[in-house]
Amino acid sequence: MQESFSLSIDNATDYCKAQGLVAPKETLRITELTGSSVSNCVLLVTTSSKQFVLKQPYKQLLVSQEWFIDRNRIWREVDWMRVLSPKLGEAIPRIVFVDKDNFICGMTYIGPNTNTWKELLFSGQVNPKDARNAGELLGTIHKMTSSNPGLSARFPNDHIFIQGRVSPYFDPLEETRPELSSALATIRHRLTNNQIALVHGDFSPKNILVSTRSITVIDAEICHFGDPAFDTGFLISHILLKYIHRSDLRPKLVRIAQIFWNTYLTTFDNNLPYDQERATCHIIGALLAARIDGKSPAEYIISSPEKEVARKLSGSILLEPIDNLEMLLELAQSAVTGSQLRCH
Repeated sequence: MQESFSLSIDNATDYCKAQGLVAPKETLRITELTGSSVSNCVLLVTTSSKQFVLKQPYKQLLVSQEWFIDRNRIWREVDWMRVLSPKLGEAIPRIVFVDKDNFICGMTYIGPNTNTWKELLFSGQVNPKDARNAGELLGTIHKMTSSNPGLSARFPNDHIFIQGRVSPYFDPLEETRPELSSALATIRHRLTNNQIALVHGDFSPKNILVSTRSITVIDAEICHFGDPAFDTGFLISHILLKYIHRSDLRPKLVRIAQIFWNTYLTTFDNNLPYDQERATCHIIGALLAARIDGKSPAEYIISSPEKEVARKLSGSILLEPIDNLEMLLELAQSAVTGSQLRCH
């Protein structure tokens, strides 16, 4: 069904009143949250008695290249919250409202006393506790859902994941990185065919909210029942991009990558029919390449030397190939040491 309008900060007050979310005469304060920039309109609604978040996905993402994703992805995220929030509490927001006609959902607001893990990392607050919490939460999600293959019908590994990750990340590399074609074909096959656990699909520091007592993961609109190595590779690739960019934080960033991985493994305690560490390493290599030459380049990797380090590192990981995370981290250290990157 087609949406009747596009949610915005200008019409949100009238929308909330028309939907009965607030009293007709109630005064509202509408604030645009940081998640609104590329793929969704995300608004915080504040009244005298409550706060909640409204979210509506864009059909075409606000990036330089053409990128469309099925707006029904919002219902995947709604189902993600409905399945996991009762079991994981504040680690997952809770759904409070859905508007099927307009692709809008409402969810609980985590609170003002939080920062994204990305914000904390860039401010120099590289806390091992955050990495440990992230590894434990992701391991818990993968463990509790890997024993429930019935979730595969509810969270299909289908066109939404392909539109949101596989195609925009890897298709451009066929032209820009032809030497990686064979390795990328293997990764593609794995990601689109494995059905092992509930995968978040965007498990990155920008989607992890950190408070003094816990973390919360948000923005699961690309979630699917698939290969858990995608989530572990996605998170570690983000840490490595920051490792390339922030020479002043490199020892600490290596350490939190190790802590995240070790905590995840201990928590998941998996018995998978394949080597997840090997798969994670290869996915890291593919994602490093994609974040330089795909449709979603890392916005802070802008200098030519940094881009070249990421390209060389991705090629080394995929072509040697590297199957062990410690070896991968040592390779990353060698890559930046042999470059001419400036300190930040």
